[in-house]
Amino acid sequence: RRGLFGGTELARSSAVVIGHQDQGADTKVWSSCVMAAHNTALVLVAICVQVANAWVPPAVGRIGALAARPNLSAAGRSAGSAPLKMGLEIANDGEDEDAEEGINWMPPLTMTADVEKEDGAQVFPLFPLGSVVYLPNTEHILSIFEPRYRSMYNDILLSGGRSFATCMVNEETGQFAETAMIFYLDELKEVSQQTNDQVKYICKHQATRRVNLKKVLNPKVWKDGSTYLKVQVEDLEDVDTEETYPDDDQLLMQVFREVVDLQDKLKEEPRFSPTLFSMFNSETNLEDEEVWSLVNLWQTLANERVGAVRKKKTDEIEAKLMKYITKDGKVSPKAGQVEIPKSLQVEITAMTNKFRREMAEMADLTTVPFQRMLQTNRRQERVTILYKLIMDEKRRLEAIVSLKALFPTAP
Repeated sequence: RRGLFGGTELARSSAVVIGHQDQGADTKVWSSCVMAAHNTALVLVAICVQVANAWVPPAVGRIGALAARPNLSAAGRSAGSAPLKMGLEIANDGEDEDAEEGINWMPPLTMTADVEKEDGAQVFPLFPLGSVVYLPNTEHILSIFEPRYRSMYNDILLSGGRSFATCMVNEETGQFAETAMIFYLDELKEVSQQTNDQVKYICKHQATRRVNLKKVLNPKVWKDGSTYLKVQVEDLEDVDTEETYPDDDQLLMQVFREVVDLQDKLKEEPRFSPTLFSMFNSETNLEDEEVWSLVNLWQTLANERVGAVRKKKTDEIEAKLMKYITKDGKVSPKAGQVEIPKSLQVEITAMTNKFRREMAEMADLTTVPFQRMLQTNRRQERVTILYKLIMDEKRRLEAIVSLKALFPTAP
């Protein structure tokens, strides 16, 4: 992932590159995601995180462990439940009782024969894109090179549908998230000649709507990679669209403002620009698109923070090695032949293992809460999850302010 630019804002057309392993194939799929215009508000002012990012909030739950839990549909969770409200009750509680509910996963694929779709059901190609959560109203650019997905794009162009489903994949179990996004193909550019046929297409998409995956119609092809998957889906829409909670929206925006002010006061790296509030028409009655804009902003912040911590930890390990193999500030001519002492090997192994654990926990924070917000069919549940993420950040920043007051000379 690339996207940290010292002292600049994330430009409207900036691309953030995400690499992931396409489940069921040995090739890597690199997708570059162009953030929607509202991400221009995120100020990325440094390339490493100092004391402020040393505190890592507890993970919502490891993806592998969550995969073993029963698969509850969004409709089943919400049926008969009262509308969610935040207020002081939520503000003062300590734990999210629903946090362990986690992600809804499809059952593991079984290599059975093809199944028929139900009469009148919607069917889309499925293009799983790794452990990334895609959100509504965002733009994404994909580079297409694998044969089965070349074929998929040819088919959606020929049919005129120009759409396919994409979902998060559990990297430990291979399961698909139950809730997916529909991507609509806006632009396609063939680049076979320029890339010597290593890449066939570069495609720009809009993430348009949420769907629930009901069943995979041709599961056998996932293993052999002979062609792309097809899935039966149904639209996922919020059931509380007629309800309004202006007090909750106001509270959400108030806490968000407090976080932005604290970030600015502490010169957080990265941080939001105070100018972002001009995006919102009202802070008491947020439109659905404005709620999704806030979710997308928060996901961007989480991803940038993970990238910054990753760089810092990688630099620390590299510095440890370079200190051993350099002399008078220069790399030894025989550095490649120098045997690393056992004690240094043990130290670097321990640092690497700790780094991997921290990255795994932080990765959950960029996926689990956002997939939960995607999969719920209640707007207020989505707002509540987001509110708690912002409150966690507020408490973290307030703790840093208190520490700086106690130890003003500390770095």
